[in-house]
Amino acid sequence: MSSGVFTVTALGHQGWLIGSARTHVLVDPVLTPRFSRMSVTAATVYPPRRLDLGGFPPIDAVLVSHEHPDHLDFASLQLVAPRTPVYMSAHTSRTAKRVVASIGLKVRELAPGVAVRVGDLSVLPFAPPPIAELGSNEVDVVPLLIRDRDGHGSFFTSVDLFAQKELVETLRSHVDRPGVWAEANSGYDRSLHDDSVKRLPDVVREAAERFARRYVELFAGWGHPEIVMVTENGLTLGGDLAPLNEHVFEVPNDELIAMARELLPGHELRAAAPGTTAELVDGELVALRASLPYLAAEERPRWPAHGGAPLDEASRLGFSPGTGRRTLREEDRRHLAKALGELARFLFARPTFRGLYRLMAGRDHDASLRSTAALVLRDGDSRDIWEYSPTDASFVPAPPGAAASSYVAGVEMWATDLLAVLTLQACATDMFHFGRKLTWNVARDAFRFDFDTEIELFAHALRQPTAAEALYRRALSADARPVLQGPAQDSSEDFPTPAPGRTPKLRPVPDSLAPEGAVPPDAEPPVEAVPAPPPVDPALASRLVEAVNAATRGTWSVGCVSGSGDVVTLELALPGEQELHLDAGPPAAVSPHYKLVGDLAFRYGPGSVDEATRRMLDQVIAAVLVAIGPGL
Repeated sequence: MSSGVFTVTALGHQGWLIGSARTHVLVDPVLTPRFSRMSVTAATVYPPRRLDLGGFPPIDAVLVSHEHPDHLDFASLQLVAPRTPVYMSAHTSRTAKRVVASIGLKVRELAPGVAVRVGDLSVLPFAPPPIAELGSNEVDVVPLLIRDRDGHGSFFTSVDLFAQKELVETLRSHVDRPGVWAEANSGYDRSLHDDSVKRLPDVVREAAERFARRYVELFAGWGHPEIVMVTENGLTLGGDLAPLNEHVFEVPNDELIAMARELLPGHELRAAAPGTTAELVDGELVALRASLPYLAAEERPRWPAHGGAPLDEASRLGFSPGTGRRTLREEDRRHLAKALGELARFLFARPTFRGLYRLMAGRDHDASLRSTAALVLRDGDSRDIWEYSPTDASFVPAPPGAAASSYVAGVEMWATDLLAVLTLQACATDMFHFGRKLTWNVARDAFRFDFDTEIELFAHALRQPTAAEALYRRALSADARPVLQGPAQDSSEDFPTPAPGRTPKLRPVPDSLAPEGAVPPDAEPPVEAVPAPPPVDPALASRLVEAVNAATRGTWSVGCVSGSGDVVTLELALPGEQELHLDAGPPAAVSPHYKLVGDLAFRYGPGSVDEATRRMLDQVIAAVLVAIGPGL
């Protein structure tokens, strides 16, 4: 690649190769055909690619955003030259760092807010958005901003989390205008294994409209990126799960981007297949390549089928165990009983525990149902039911004659799979994310049941470091040898902060997507960016997030808290993919309003809501009043 160019290349899944005149770094690389050696699903990277690691430029460092196996791939790190620095999230477990160091790599930390210099690149990690704190398993992820010394370009990724307005406001103090913005189209059809999730009638259009709305809201008042590169769920299921490939990937990347372009004409949006490369000079996109000599996606006819076709009920219910074993041995049953006891104690005061306590107190469900959750464990030809008892922190056998349908919520899976996950003999994502279980929750509006996350956190390396290290070491390849070239240089010069001087680009957006009161700018000449309003105080934003979570028992979540003048706006995500905005502020600024309480007025939108949602909204408003206190 030519000198004086900032380059961003998609590697596959959410991996990237970022380059400047003298420096190249890898971000979350998956460099082997197999998706993860910790997986038992025999998944491979999608789309398939031609990869010549010997042709790569020298790699000065590797950046690992967090500890999940599709981002921290130990077998790929074995291909990196010895003593290459590997920067890992400061919140990632010491266990993972110890295993990486044992490969012969130099482990360093990415601490939120602390910039590190790699050659003529600067890497600035950020604290995860607030949504990562709401019962999420994204506990150590660090969004990353990478820019070059000469100011030719920048790259930003929030990895597995959606960037929020507050984070964008912080980014503005580091770069004068956005360069390459990475987005992940990594969803899949959760109705495959969760009865409380309903398939949308036109899921691609819904996804494209959400993407377009977020895009417009994020960059209003700053400027639009030179290019948005969107990666997709980069795996193809193998083995017994291979038939699901045509059913679970319901939002194909090309279709999403094509529809998003219709909604945002004139904006540079691209599906990033392996090898897709953006080149920037002086902040401008000067070239977009579909491939590189050492990295390219295979021709389309060679891509495995991916799609979102409905799955017949017999296939959905007839899943097989990931371990390959259908029957527990007697020794396994003792281990499972012990592990379930540990899990029950772990759940104390966590979201499932709190939700069930509120549910038992409120009876916001069919009174004939048992107000707790059940584990239905397939063992040979039997289906054993274990009932969660939060009052004595245990799982107990269900009463004689109790059926799974008599419980408010529950999970059905193979007992061998659950034991493997609880004891870290297998990775939790293997068993939970693609067709290895069934979940139900008939009180979804009153009780949030996210058992997947509860078990993933129970089986986290920070809780079970010895078992995790054994799992990680099994993920190493016995015959792997370094292939990539090592660091080209180790400059000790200070990294300058370029003075903002370039005008942010504001491209026209359709009136239907423009924020209320915004005037669409002309494409040429560039329009001066409107100064962004000051962000909401982080402490207040945190209180508001917690207030909404408590008032709705976790059934509503806050996607973003933003401010404009004296008005605070909460973007609320409701069950069933419904979205609602709630404004709070002085009556003069919030007019017309839905409710006036003292000196604060409230309004919501868009559109109207049903009576049940209105009652919940009133509870949210009461909680918000307490969180705000005597004044904004």
